[in-house]
Amino acid sequence: MVNEEGKLKKVLGLRDSIGIALGQIIGAGIMSITGIAIALTGSGVPLAFVLSSVFMLIITIPLAVLGSVLPATGGMYKYTSRLLSPNAGFVYLILFTFGHLTIAVYAISFAQYLQGIMPDTPIMLVAFTVLTFFYLINLFGIKFMSSLGKVLVAIKLLSLLVFIVWGISEVDYSVFHPAKIFPQGIGSFLTAVGITSFASGGAYAVVELGGEMKRPQRDIPLTIFISSGIVSLLYIGIGIVATGVLPISEVAGESLSDVARTILPNPLFLFFIIGGAMFALASTLNVTFSWVTRGMLVACRDGWLPSSFGTVNRRLVHRIGCSRFTISLVSYPL
Repeated sequence: MVNEEGKLKKVLGLRDSIGIALGQIIGAGIMSITGIAIALTGSGVPLAFVLSSVFMLIITIPLAVLGSVLPATGGMYKYTSRLLSPNAGFVYLILFTFGHLTIAVYAISFAQYLQGIMPDTPIMLVAFTVLTFFYLINLFGIKFMSSLGKVLVAIKLLSLLVFIVWGISEVDYSVFHPAKIFPQGIGSFLTAVGITSFASGGAYAVVELGGEMKRPQRDIPLTIFISSGIVSLLYIGIGIVATGVLPISEVAGESLSDVARTILPNPLFLFFIIGGAMFALASTLNVTFSWVTRGMLVACRDGWLPSSFGTVNRRLVHRIGCSRFTISLVSYPL
């Protein structure tokens, strides 16, 4: 088969890559995971975010090195199939595919948050519309997707910063006394670290797009380190506000909305819910569409999938990979 991924344009710069990484990392999970972590370790949550960010960065460093030395489209599949074995690549492809059949959950969650503001919202119709919208956005090319993604990420970051800035002055810092950080012991604290790591990972997504970056050798490691640092600082601030404004017993196991409702005037509270939850889901969905098919594109050339599924449509998407397999994959869960 012709090397279809070689037709992809190198259009992504450093700012595009950072926007993609932040769009992938910061999802609406931070809204619920923080409360779960508080239930496990009380005021130790900010420290749990620090450690989870460090651990996720350590895990991602090998991919940053590979992405810098051997930039490639569909990086993780390509590294597995070329550096281990073709069969290992096939196993990775199967696990990866089944792991992303739930992509529509992002759209459903978006509709559920919207229903919280507008009770009569038809969840499945809105979810289908959102899913289709971001699929179509990606048909216009990865540069167009990145431009929209940066807007979504900016709104998302601003909404989370509003939460931090408005709440930081109301924090009772006495709750962060060392004697109160591990109320249920080190085991529960480490469990909280593991849970918060789900909200700290995702920068690896840029490794999938190495073939479409202008300077991947420089930008992949820089993107991973910069985006991980931004997310770490942001989550630490969120953890401090979430645990220091209201009594621990009132926020343990709850979403950030309870704290936000306490510290924010109603217009800013709505902005926080829309920007911090709905836009977080939207940006993650948008970014996921951009990279999730790249390994499959390479797998088509390797013969694991029909070659026609990996044909790059140059007319519609300006040499961006898009296939019938993509359509069937993302629409199945709905």
